[in-house]
Amino acid sequence: MAGLMVQWDGSWKTRLKWGFSALGIVSILLYGSIVIFGYKGSGDLQGFPVPVSAHVMNETKSIKNYKWKPAAREGDLPLSYKIRLLSAGWRVRDKEGHTVTYGKRAYRVEMVTGEDYLFLEQVK
Repeated sequence: MAGLMVQWDGSWKTRLKWGFSALGIVSILLYGSIVIFGYKGSGDLQGFPVPVSAHVMNETKSIKNYKWKPAAREGDLPLSYKIRLLSAGWRVRDKEGHTVTYGKRAYRVEMVTGEDYLFLEQVK
């Protein structure tokens, strides 16, 4: 137990180390909460994670079209969304242009992103 105790000597180096440590911990907790709470599972698309900030523009049983500001024209997604997809078990199965097909077990979902929009379709 004595080896785990950190002595506070009041020097500026010690304060700087503690400050950066606290900043790192807060940053990790904040980013983790975004990954966990920033996305919800879509019931119609086999629980495929959808950003909470995405607004449905139109939908059918197997197709969802969302307006979503972070969507990029190049088809790239924010890192938090990629982490959430991986943690939910969805893996990239195919990529062609702006269309990315994700798979989880026997399910497939095609994602197309463009400037400010996110299109999801369940593929059979």
